[in-house]
Amino acid sequence: MRPVLSESEAKYLDEVTTRSGVCSGEELMHTAGKMTAIWFLENILHPFRCNVLVVSGPGNNGGDGIVAHHYLQEYGIQSMLMLTDQSQRDRPLIREYGIPQNSMVLFHPDFDFSSYDWIIDALFGIGLSRNISGVFQTIIERINETGSIISIDIPSGIFTDTGLTGGISIRARHTLTMGHLKYGHFLNDGKLHSGKINVLDIGFKDLSSDSYQLSCCEKQDVQKWFKNYHPGETKYSRGKSIIISGSKGMTGAAILSAKAAVKIGCGLVKSVVPDSLNSIFESAMAEIITVPLEDHYRGYLSIENFPQIEPHLAWSDVILLGPGLSNENTSTEFMTSILRQPLKKLVLDATGFEPVIQGIIQLSELPYQTVLTPHLGEFSRLFHLKSHKVKHDPISALKSVLPLLEGRILILKGSPTFITTGGQKIVIISNGLPLLATAGTGDVLSGMITGLLAQGYSPLDASIMAAYIHAESSSIFQADMGVRGLIASDIIDMLPKVISKIFNEN
Repeated sequence: MRPVLSESEAKYLDEVTTRSGVCSGEELMHTAGKMTAIWFLENILHPFRCNVLVVSGPGNNGGDGIVAHHYLQEYGIQSMLMLTDQSQRDRPLIREYGIPQNSMVLFHPDFDFSSYDWIIDALFGIGLSRNISGVFQTIIERINETGSIISIDIPSGIFTDTGLTGGISIRARHTLTMGHLKYGHFLNDGKLHSGKINVLDIGFKDLSSDSYQLSCCEKQDVQKWFKNYHPGETKYSRGKSIIISGSKGMTGAAILSAKAAVKIGCGLVKSVVPDSLNSIFESAMAEIITVPLEDHYRGYLSIENFPQIEPHLAWSDVILLGPGLSNENTSTEFMTSILRQPLKKLVLDATGFEPVIQGIIQLSELPYQTVLTPHLGEFSRLFHLKSHKVKHDPISALKSVLPLLEGRILILKGSPTFITTGGQKIVIISNGLPLLATAGTGDVLSGMITGLLAQGYSPLDASIMAAYIHAESSSIFQADMGVRGLIASDIIDMLPKVISKIFNEN
């Protein structure tokens, strides 16, 4: 897992590094600027033919830019340093690095940014504390007109902890972040404006696991968790799951989740469905055992079905409750009765949250290490939060509910997806593409988690693995088919290929 830092964690790391004697603040700035210049030299096409403008702000980020300008010139690249006001000419760094006066320019409204092939944004970095205005707003507007922008640490104008824009922000093609990823690279406008993110090692002290709260899942993390199948395995040893889902008009949710559980490797899947809809399920799910319960042609399951389902609950290794179920009161009573049983492993999704949202069941009554898979709206209702606040600052929202989960895993679905660990840590799944924003993909994810749980993976490992594989399917679809047209069932069909790609099996 790759650490992802908040503004305060990044600043603390800086302080710890300098206090420990690993290197001084000046050395960190020197290395940041030098590594920026080296990155440019090694990654930009025909760097020696490029005219570069480094736009330096008044703080440490601007200092990184000054050093980068120095080394760009040292390496033979045509670079000009733009300062935002006259007082910056007196910065000690200017004298220390012997920046020639004829390689510096002050910003003025008529400055021609378009004459430069690349602009390096070193205005604010992670230290932004207020909205952009005045001359800085004008500078950013003018820089954005050029398009070929490299930001140091984070695009200027983006708030580090939320990824929100302070009125206006740089739209970078590349972001060179120092030491570690930051929250804002994954959120809101920060996700859109950071471009391709590159992490540069500038010599920070090694992070201890208790000095950061977020991590980003990478392919090698998923690779090390997957188990190989053994020759003597049977459908029983690969686990038994029950999926309680589906109602009139929502049969697709049940079908998608059940098929995903089978495709990811679960040995036996039973799908509990209303009897009046059973013919739909039977024809669509050849590999799944249906358990039709008498519904008197209502098209949904109700509390009177509970006695019929009890024996199946004991049979299963894991239960998925919720996709496509009705929100009728009697259906909510049915779900409540199931949740009051001594269940082994539980995945809760979609309508399955209703007993908790309505306060009939408390989170603390759910089985330990239950996996909850809400999207933003369901999450907001579960924890009585304003949905716009969750959207703008999902990490703070997640941190606020961690004590309430008491060891249960929560997956906040979205772009990116966040997974709590059952403790104080949060994992980011960031490899998904906008292709996934279509109906039914969440049902596929909950089915995948169920199938992995049935095979003996821990709730946390199953959640992270399923979410990563689910997200990776969008990249593989885009590479094969293009940027449009992915539907939920495509993800199920692609699972063998996606898993094989992750393990470099083809």
